[in-house]
Amino acid sequence: MAKAIKYYINQGESLPIAVEKCYPLFTGAFSLLIMSTDTLIAVRDQYGMRPFSVAKLGNSVLFASESCSFETVGVDVHWDVGPGEMIVVTKEGMTAKQLAKPTPRFDIFEFVYFARPDSIILGQSVYQVRWDFGKALANWPGFSG
Repeated sequence: MAKAIKYYINQGESLPIAVEKCYPLFTGAFSLLIMSTDTLIAVRDQYGMRPFSVAKLGNSVLFASESCSFETVGVDVHWDVGPGEMIVVTKEGMTAKQLAKPTPRFDIFEFVYFARPDSIILGQSVYQVRWDFGKALANWPGFSG
């Protein structure tokens, strides 16, 4: 990924244009933060396989793989970087661009295993989703857990 982006940078493209041109080459599940001296770019795969959140704190823009990290610095409002979305942050502000049509293929193990219980994924509490999964499993015919 870095070599592909560097190719376009060496051709004189800006970092956002280089990422946009390279994006179709990137496959699989990824959430990337790319930084130059004056630009920060967040980009997520078109499937949205892994959580990737963004928040604002004063004049700062924060990115994290789990929403619970924002609470530790006092941020209450956050949202997801969308599948296939690129967010560009410069001193002029923040812009978003859709690089690919979203094709959601979320990994259920984020709710079941990977994420902290105090995270919010897809607008839902991980703790509550786990609780609901447990209730559903307990009521499943033939389950003898």
